[in-house]
Amino acid sequence: MFHKGEHKRVFAYLSNTACNDNGIILDFEVTSGNKHDSSVFPLLYEKLKDKYEDNKYIIMDSGYRTPAIAKQIIDDGKIPLLPYKRPMTKKGFFKKYEYVYDEYYDCYICPNNKILKYSTTNRDGYREYKSNPRDCAKCKFLKQCT
Repeated sequence: MFHKGEHKRVFAYLSNTACNDNGIILDFEVTSGNKHDSSVFPLLYEKLKDKYEDNKYIIMDSGYRTPAIAKQIIDDGKIPLLPYKRPMTKKGFFKKYEYVYDEYYDCYICPNNKILKYSTTNRDGYREYKSNPRDCAKCKFLKQCT
């Protein structure tokens, strides 16, 4: 089931494709519509990396721009080329990069050094992290955070 913004709910799927520099499809991975591109990348990449091991560069769109994907590509001796995407944060609010992700504990640390724990994965496939309301009640940054 797919629901985004003001669109109505529909059953949907995504096709993540890998193409060469001529636009010819090399392989693909079809998933349900609520998966984020970055969660599908490992499946598609594993199918392709040995077939095209001579390729020096891996060019992807911004949906694949994550530290884990970049590390995996670099560890394989290739160079990831990913476009810059400007943060889409509302004016006056903290930007995503102002929160620190702790991979070991799978949590974020806010600019006031409080922990945001993993809560759930939403219907769009995004992981949600939430703070303890008691930590935020008297926080001087509350209006910049929420």
